[in-house]
Amino acid sequence: MSSAVVSTIKRTKRVVRGSIAEEYPGHVGFVVAAENLKLSCASNKLIEFLCGNCGVVSASQVRNRTRAWDGGGAGCPLCWRGKGSLAEEYPEHTGEVVNSADLVKASKSHAEIEFRCPDCTKVSLCMIGARTNAWDIGNTGCGLCRGHRSYGSLEGEYPEHMCEIVNTDDRLLSAKSHKKIPFRCPDCGQVSVSYVYGRTNSWDKGNTGCYMVGCKRFRNLAEEYPNHVDEIVNESDRKLSARCNAYIDFKCPDCGAVRTARVSQRTMAWDHGNTGCPCTGGGYNPFATGWLYLLSNDVSGLLQIGITNDCGRRLAEHARNGFAPLDVEKYDGVLAAELEAALKKFLVNTLGHPLAATIDNATFDGYTESWDVSELCISKLSELRSMLYDTEFAVI
Repeated sequence: MSSAVVSTIKRTKRVVRGSIAEEYPGHVGFVVAAENLKLSCASNKLIEFLCGNCGVVSASQVRNRTRAWDGGGAGCPLCWRGKGSLAEEYPEHTGEVVNSADLVKASKSHAEIEFRCPDCTKVSLCMIGARTNAWDIGNTGCGLCRGHRSYGSLEGEYPEHMCEIVNTDDRLLSAKSHKKIPFRCPDCGQVSVSYVYGRTNSWDKGNTGCYMVGCKRFRNLAEEYPNHVDEIVNESDRKLSARCNAYIDFKCPDCGAVRTARVSQRTMAWDHGNTGCPCTGGGYNPFATGWLYLLSNDVSGLLQIGITNDCGRRLAEHARNGFAPLDVEKYDGVLAAELEAALKKFLVNTLGHPLAATIDNATFDGYTESWDVSELCISKLSELRSMLYDTEFAVI
């Protein structure tokens, strides 16, 4: 994370108004040494605190503990978020912890320990909180096989598609595995290599998932991208496959220019929330003013972050999918892009899986920047920045 992003996060911290005793009179009993009550509430000093939940004394930076008090938590690294140890909270997963001595650590700790995946049996180093968050939603959390325990094998989940899998050994892979394997298209008969989860997501939507030239794996442009039909200059082109390689004219919603582009390239840009027009470098210009936003879809129970140069237009586009703004912040264009990248990386590590939400089992504009509110609920960007700051700089 760049120094500019770190500086921005630091500048957004709470303004210090006094000492611990002055600002938190109800918590003075949790400070072990009385002389430390005179310290600033945002001090970086590491001192001992008594946890109000578990009664254990542990060392924390003053600013981390007072920030936890602001949010109504105890701030104790041994029972973070009010959770007990790994052995107490996840007895069914104790066999996945390589070193038994780690079982006494907090189930939401930021400490990194070794876990053995029950699917691929490989051992990997992972943050405890990220692994347990994955367990909470039914995944293994393994970064080597990206196993999803909520899904069975390809053979068990998609028996009608077994003839499309070239190598019979691959039929035992998880239906949402991130491994690339060859598939044979039932329409054109051509063999292509795809991620397993990408192909099965296509099957879920009724597509073949084949991207070879001359094969229609998607519905037409009007059916797949109703929110972008106004950008297609010729109405007759709206009947083309959404992933075909034909070159047609598109009108950019940002600059208004009409340019010829390959359909597959433009629709892939739409999938990632970009216009696809070169006028803004694929939808975002880092040399212009940037806006970082946090959106909520109450109907689907989703949250989404993103950046844009045109806040009004971008929020209006997301509103068509049911998203309403919770918080918007203005930044220098480069800084906004770096901060968004840091926040998305933090979310992936915390949730234990890539960001890839769906609405009614279908993707939408910005789906790779969205997550379920039940996994992590926030209402302000400052809350997410604080979590990122604690993860990057907290002393555990």
